[in-house]
Amino acid sequence: MNKLADFNYYDVERAFLEALSDAGIPPADGGALRFDGRKHRYKLAGDKGRESSGEYCVYMDESPAGYFKSYKPSHGVPYATWFYKAGSFASMSDEERKRYVEECERKRLFREREAAVERAAAVERARASWRYAHEALAVHAYILKKKLSGVHGARQLGDDLLVAYRNVAGEIMTVQFISAAGEKRFGKNTVKAGNFCVLQVEAERSQGVDGFSASGSEGKVSHTARVWVCEGWATGCSIQEATGETVVVSADAGNLMPVLENVRKMWPEAEFVVAADNDRYKRSGNTGVAKAMKIWEELGIPFVAPDFSDEERLTDWNDFACKYGMKRTRDVMLRKYEDVARTER
Repeated sequence: MNKLADFNYYDVERAFLEALSDAGIPPADGGALRFDGRKHRYKLAGDKGRESSGEYCVYMDESPAGYFKSYKPSHGVPYATWFYKAGSFASMSDEERKRYVEECERKRLFREREAAVERAAAVERARASWRYAHEALAVHAYILKKKLSGVHGARQLGDDLLVAYRNVAGEIMTVQFISAAGEKRFGKNTVKAGNFCVLQVEAERSQGVDGFSASGSEGKVSHTARVWVCEGWATGCSIQEATGETVVVSADAGNLMPVLENVRKMWPEAEFVVAADNDRYKRSGNTGVAKAMKIWEELGIPFVAPDFSDEERLTDWNDFACKYGMKRTRDVMLRKYEDVARTER
């Protein structure tokens, strides 16, 4: 195999960018590429919000190579291999390319196995933190700041609130840690996508933590006829207190769609409504409403979002409840929902 020693990182990057451009899928945001032998996603022209339809992987060794692809059907680039060719070197032979691709695949599978082991260990750490935490104190600074009437199944470990996110089988897959100041983080290497937290009315919550049976078995999770789906935990708590109905928390706007796809299978008879954040004042494309609109268009699930002036710098239904109280929050949410439902009839 040719040893391509006469090159530098910038030569390789430029050649790879040229290959992407020739394929019609250059990066749209001008972001830096990472050639570390791992899969990375990147934005293509037309991608919105956090959407990243391009994917690539480049190995930077003695013979830089990799692949790229686009998930947009319109591009017609499902998968393409790429090999760096310095001007003073001949290209690899077919046999050399075959051996190199096989070696890259071997490395990829090894990394995937390592990542799976790391994720499994991370899930165990999350479950251990939940197991050893106690019921959260109602006087926790974050709960007081958000003006919640209870802890809604949250636990506490040290100064942090803990919120468990589960899969459809009721298994804890990750835990969100919320500091007294409101800083939020998930356990390293755990998976958030598609996992969620269920907030129930008090009587149902007594049957099991955040609405799940003690065994966490699928199919034993009760819910009200209407189920609200929102981003943040405190927002979900305020919605539950205002409406008295089941709330599913997704953690962020990007996880709304994966969560809805899962809980609709779990509760096919439920009527879902997205309680969206209104991020208008942030001047970043109003991610909360943009994601809710996409869900409405693709899944037919309507949304309601609170209204604020830009000067208020408020975004969600917890902000609304803190400012106007639970009764008005309930009235406005239900009125907005009825207005949307009327247009759908």
